[in-house]
This record gives sequence, structure tokens and C-alpha cells, in this order.
Amino acid sequence: MTGGVKDRSQPVYPFARVAPGTVLVAVDELGDPGAVSVVFGEGIMRADVAVVRSGGRIRAFVNSCPHAGTPLETFDGRFFDEADPTILVCSTHGARFRADDGYCVSGPCQGLSLRAVAVRIEDGKVIVA
Repeated sequence: MTGGVKDRSQPVYPFARVAPGTVLVAVDELGDPGAVSVVFGEGIMRADVAVVRSGGRIRAFVNSCPHAGTPLETFDGRFFDEADPTILVCSTHGARFRADDGYCVSGPCQGLSLRAVAVRIEDGKVIVA
């Protein structure tokens, strides 16, 4: 499987899985702060993973807001609050999540969390653990 360009006409299924060992992105492609969305598969097997770097730490989450099920980033690929690079913002309804652990600190899904995707860094790449 390989990542591809996001097609927003298809829903994201947060239960779809990306196989362990799958390369998501090269570490040097992520700014700090920085984030990218990587989409795998189609239809019911479609998975969208947000790889996030903030404060030198890299995390990955299913790119699906727990409130509406929509991807977090705006159409131009922005994930972060412009005033606080430790906070991810859902562009649909403004929910705000800590980049470190995906916990929603405000908005319509306050108290819920993004679903974490276990990753490891190997040979300069972010890989599904």
C-alpha cells in the first residue's frame, strides 16, 4: 500500500487499518511544528493517518474528528492553531486537540481524544509500529 492525495469525496473509516511496517512519511518532510495527512486504500478499507510533529515529538492519529468524523486539517493542509503550535484544530467545527496526545481540550468533542496510531522512527522514516 502507498499513500496518496486526499480525496475528500470519500469518507474516512476510522476502523480501517494500516499494516505494521508501512512507511508513512520521511521525518525530514515534517516541519516542527508540522503535520501531513497520508491516505491509504479505498472504500471501506480507506484509512487516513495524520502524522504530527510538535516540540520534536512525532505522533500519529487517525485523521478523523471524534465529533463529526471529518479530517482535521483545512483544505490547504493546515492542522495547527496559528497562535499555539501545540494544538491541532479541526477545521469543521473548531475542536482543539493537544498534539502530544490527541486529547480534545475544547469544542464539541471536549474530553474525547483522537485515536492514536502507534509509530516508530527507523532510518529517518515514520513507520506504523
